[in-house]
Amino acid sequence: MEVARVKLEQVKQKTHELAVAQSDLRFEDESAEIRSQIVALDGYSTAVLEGADALRKFNIEQQVQAFARNNPLVGADKLDEMRAQLTVLTDIQNQAATAQHVHSSRVSRGTTPISRR
Repeated sequence: MEVARVKLEQVKQKTHELAVAQSDLRFEDESAEIRSQIVALDGYSTAVLEGADALRKFNIEQQVQAFARNNPLVGADKLDEMRAQLTVLTDIQNQAATAQHVHSSRVSRGTTPISRR
């Protein structure tokens, strides 16, 4: 009976050690995430102060870095390709938004080609 009690205590101790180790790992992961967010916030603040183009580049880089964290086997060349594609996509989205804004302002002033007929 004493042997079983000793074994039980050993299992309890090992279980406790495992739980502590897992807790430490979670704490380290969360601390790393917070440090990453602090760095990103600093970069965001700088980008905002530098203007729209810097902010656009910052946002693209954040997307690429998030993708890289979630896909660690993707090589740098593919990340560069993704960065370039996101830049083109963002440029197209900005052009579309600008065109929509111009169109909306013309409609509100009644100066669209349709309204001149």
